[in-house]
Amino acid sequence: MSIDNSDPKATEYTVAGLYTTRLEFDINNNPIYIGRAAISSLTSAAVWQIRKIDFDVSNNPLSIKWADGDDNYDNVWDNRAALTYT
Repeated sequence: MSIDNSDPKATEYTVAGLYTTRLEFDINNNPIYIGRAAISSLTSAAVWQIRKIDFDVSNNPLSIKWADGDDNYDNVWDNRAALTYT
């Protein structure tokens, strides 16, 4: 596994295989966005599958929602905060 910490808000993990995973954490160190795309994908390309995790006040996960309401690889990681999650 390789880890890229060049983005202070996101960490990228690449595990042997075809995909890389990016995580963005909140101030409580909870992953709030999880993105997956083919290895070496640009974060500006519309090739990401993105999920958002919502937490309650006790830091318990409440829900996991998908960008655009689906698990398609057609979102832009750089736009994750502006996407619609259902």
